[in-house]
Amino acid sequence: MREKKEKKKSFKDILRESFPVNMDGFLGESGGSGTLQEPTPSNQTITDPKPDVSRQTPPSEDTGLSPDTVPCWGTVPHRGTVASSATASSLATVPLLATAVSRATVPHDESVKPYHHDNDGPVIELISNYFLMDADVFDVLSSHQDPYERIVYGYLYRQSYGFNRQTCFVGLKSLVQGCQLSKNSVRRTLDRLEEKGHVQVIERINERDAKGTVYRVYLPCEIHGLNSQTTFKTHH
Repeated sequence: MREKKEKKKSFKDILRESFPVNMDGFLGESGGSGTLQEPTPSNQTITDPKPDVSRQTPPSEDTGLSPDTVPCWGTVPHRGTVASSATASSLATVPLLATAVSRATVPHDESVKPYHHDNDGPVIELISNYFLMDADVFDVLSSHQDPYERIVYGYLYRQSYGFNRQTCFVGLKSLVQGCQLSKNSVRRTLDRLEEKGHVQVIERINERDAKGTVYRVYLPCEIHGLNSQTTFKTHH
């Protein structure tokens, strides 16, 4: 059998096999414009394993990224996801000074009661086991007496005006026990009170059945040099 001679390929055939383009138009055989045309895309998509990053669109200036930084698209959160400053607590939530207690609520000095107060409680009136007491004994006379004189004078006042009398009869033993002082302290104190005119010895009694002294006790309004406003009257 006679072998057929292989037909020699022309230059056009070689170009057609080497380039998957329509060479007929380029070679001028089918009336083309002489420019290369891209082949018709097939159903199969060729994926480039290493995409050219430089072909991606660079970030715009309002993203705040440097032109040299290439973000990973889709992973960067949108600016709208950032919490707005409007969500922060407003300064209006801070209590205003108007909520503080005004100084006008502080009582004025003129409203202060020197002797009485609303919280003093009910008025108390003793109905038994009490005696009248001159207020000037504490308010006036006490400033002219030492502690021992106040004690002894107070005991004599109780024994006299406590029974609605100006005088009292007491012995030295009773004064010592009632004032809780020594005999010598009581004697010296009685002498000073008599010198000041606060008391007066009326009579000394030294009998078998009664031993003691009768004292006249003077009220502050009766003592010379004291500014007392007390008044009294006697009954016979």
